[in-house]
Amino acid sequence: MHLAAASSADTSLVANLKHITVILATWDAVWEVYKDPEWARQRLRLYRAQDRALEQLFNKFKEDMAEVSMGVLSSCLYSLVLLALTLGEAPRSSQAGT
Repeated sequence: MHLAAASSADTSLVANLKHITVILATWDAVWEVYKDPEWARQRLRLYRAQDRALEQLFNKFKEDMAEVSMGVLSSCLYSLVLLALTLGEAPRSSQAGT
């Protein structure tokens, strides 16, 4: 009997018992394959690939956030410089009139 033939998706007791019977019948064979060193190495390669992909994603996210932060910081600094120049010009023009 194959695992696909007995699904636990059904709520009937008969279907659940059938699913449990198939799982128990194939348990040892599944674990023999799972414990095979070749499959263990394959799982480790998969986990490493996932880690690298996530690391690249987060590094890209940090770079993008740094660019956004620098853009916001630049515009704030530009506004402050313009404000300082504007405020700095007002006293000079009033002093020139005296």
